[in-house]
Amino acid sequence: ITIEQIEGEGRAAEAAAKAKFEAWSQTNDIGVEPAGDGIRAASASWRERVGPVESVVVELGRVSDITILNRPDSYDAVSYRAFDAAVFETGRPTLIVPETLPENLLHHIIVAWNSSIEVTRAVAGAMPMLSGADHVSVFTAPAHTDEAIRDLHLGEQLAWHGIRAHYLPPAETSEAVGPALLEAARDHRATM
Repeated sequence: ITIEQIEGEGRAAEAAAKAKFEAWSQTNDIGVEPAGDGIRAASASWRERVGPVESVVVELGRVSDITILNRPDSYDAVSYRAFDAAVFETGRPTLIVPETLPENLLHHIIVAWNSSIEVTRAVAGAMPMLSGADHVSVFTAPAHTDEAIRDLHLGEQLAWHGIRAHYLPPAETSEAVGPALLEAARDHRATM
């Protein structure tokens, strides 16, 4: 593979992504420039940046309300690098979009709570979504189900924001946190 081929593939991928963005904006009647009404009106804009994916994601993610990414692809290392940068380096919430979206994304949100600073920031950043959810549940990993974690009063904090949350029963498995969380999400029909 030559540098010219790599650059050509990059330009083709950029053009395809921009065309998808423009079609999505038009289909959903989303203006492509700020409407002047701040957060009261939806708008979107297209930007292209050249550089290491981590630097670009961190630069833009830190000044954004939320970073939205496709689910990382096991055959694409760049998607994992973007995910890691968004989740661990921006200090802002990251939403991972599955292949198929539920009809109502805010029907049932599960918070995976372990009292870490990252999760605390994620919950704070997700408050607008949590406030709009029909149901909110709190999941604690098998390794974090002791009373010390439960007594951190996350439920009370959410209640101060008008969010009624309940704790899911602790997972009865010794598997890793990720698979246990996915199992709980499936069992409880979580939409986010």
